[in-house]
Amino acid sequence: MNAPLSHSDLPGSSLGARLRNLHRQIRLILGLRRTHTIDGVRYVERTHEPLRRAISRKGRGYKDYEVTFRSGERMRIRFTPDRVYADLVGGSALSFYRPADEHIRPGMRLLVLDAGTGFGPAWLASRVGPSGAIVALEEDGESAHFAPRRYTLNNVAFERAGTDALGGELDGSFDGVLAHTVLADNARRADRLTELWRVLKPGGWIIPGGPAAGESIEAILADASIPAAQIADSAILTRGPEGVTTFLVRKRLPPAQLDDNQPPDHHGPGSPPAEGGRGDTGR
Repeated sequence: MNAPLSHSDLPGSSLGARLRNLHRQIRLILGLRRTHTIDGVRYVERTHEPLRRAISRKGRGYKDYEVTFRSGERMRIRFTPDRVYADLVGGSALSFYRPADEHIRPGMRLLVLDAGTGFGPAWLASRVGPSGAIVALEEDGESAHFAPRRYTLNNVAFERAGTDALGGELDGSFDGVLAHTVLADNARRADRLTELWRVLKPGGWIIPGGPAAGESIEAILADASIPAAQIADSAILTRGPEGVTTFLVRKRLPPAQLDDNQPPDHHGPGSPPAEGGRGDTGR
């Protein structure tokens, strides 16, 4: 599932809207359906109703398209506020993923929960590079079917699954986890966070998101039996309407690893000089 799309996320202007309305009227008269082609993938409208109106309260709540992939395979998709196709709305669909950019390094292995129609994992794949890897989990059947056909990338594994599919992953398997709707599902929130925390590497980060009005991330994680002692630091990345919040949380390194990361101090204050050093008179 993608993060819900607001109408303000859709591109448009007053002049542009008038021109599009004129084009729509002409298409209606001629019986034509609008076609979009992005990176060789072709989208054909099933209805004449503009996307903005179709997914609004005044519309039916969805808009259907026929898609032809580069391979020639076809499928029908249904765009809804919760199932967003980036090719049809542009870069605004990446709003959740962009704040993670400064924390991503080439070669990282990242996990994406509720990966939607695949545009987020595809963008992340470009950030981690060919030496990195993305595991993208999505429970919605249509989204999971679309994603690997639209984004054919060697370093992304798309799976129709949720956190239940992580049982085969070892503890600490991922450098980072992105879960932009994990806080929205109150019934499963604690169990899902527990499993995501388990597969997160010590020193790694998790970006959970969803409705969290008045809740601290420490309290949310405590409900998932994740003690504060395992949290290195946390911050709020974004806060939107209706309390929708995105957090960044880093997992603390064990004391032994913290020591290993410190350079050895062979000549600290009070340390005896090494044999043969400046303090050695040779006597």
